[in-house]
Amino acid sequence: MNSSNQDNSHQNRVIDPQILAEACDWLLDIEASPAILTSAKFEAWLRAHPEHVRAFNHAANTWQLGSVLSLDANSLDQPIVPPSPQVISIAQRRPAKSLSKVLTALAATVCLLVFSLSLLPTTPASNNILAYQTQQGEIQQLQLSDSSALYLDSSSRVRVQMQDKRRDVELIQGRVFSQVAHQPREFVVRVNHSTEFVALGTAYSVEKLASAWTLEVYQGVVGVRGGALSGTAPVHAGWGLKYQDNKLSRYRLPPSLQAGQPDWSSHRIQFDATRLEQAIRQINRYSPQPLVLEDKDLAGFAISGVFNLQDVEDFVQSVEGLTQTRSVKTPEGILLGLPRGAGD
Repeated sequence: MNSSNQDNSHQNRVIDPQILAEACDWLLDIEASPAILTSAKFEAWLRAHPEHVRAFNHAANTWQLGSVLSLDANSLDQPIVPPSPQVISIAQRRPAKSLSKVLTALAATVCLLVFSLSLLPTTPASNNILAYQTQQGEIQQLQLSDSSALYLDSSSRVRVQMQDKRRDVELIQGRVFSQVAHQPREFVVRVNHSTEFVALGTAYSVEKLASAWTLEVYQGVVGVRGGALSGTAPVHAGWGLKYQDNKLSRYRLPPSLQAGQPDWSSHRIQFDATRLEQAIRQINRYSPQPLVLEDKDLAGFAISGVFNLQDVEDFVQSVEGLTQTRSVKTPEGILLGLPRGAGD
């Protein structure tokens, strides 16, 4: 076989799904923070194996309607060239600002396409992995191939894989609500390598925190599986389970605005005599500008009502009216609880 045929064989070889998933994660991270492109950690990942370079090339070039990134596996010190006169070199550590426009269009879509359009027709459909991500303030509803629905909360990321005997959702960060279609295949949401939540047809929400997780069941029953937690009693509708500091605690869910699903999945949030400082923390999950309570004496002020998560201004105005204070927008955020002055 000549070298040309060998090169073609290399290019056509199926990329390992796990490596391709890692490449997607890098693209999404770079989109959020372009400086990662010139980081030592990213370069180390690229250099670790030639397949990493091929996977990153494949993921980046899948989105043909956007811009194209290309890395040469034999010469990592060569520049990455977007389709513009500008050149960004990993070796020279130049700022990656010119890349951000490329990845803004590329990264949000590439991971939706990489696995479904990617590899080769010989790759079984059951091995396809889809990756989804939401930005801050965005809540997204996704329809899966099995007719199940996923709702991704603000700043969340998942990977979905449909297998012959199992439907698998890996929650990488944030919160996901699953409305599971009835099938013999179990439906699993994983928060790490040892903890997963199993159901056949139900509706439940899972949140992944830095060192904790929560499970809230809105319909049916959900089992907890993994290591020492495998003996945990199943969680029934109307109940939640929280794991923090190596301790499990159960709690009853408050009534939701729409039966069978969490309030945030319908872009709403309700407060019932909630401390203002706590309400602000929850709103900040969705606000494009952080809300900052300037008057700490108002931290315990009780606030009630239903608010649209896509209308933070309505919440700000309500706080102003209830506390008889004012707010000011600054480059750093929205300051709440300021005294009303004569110039107001």
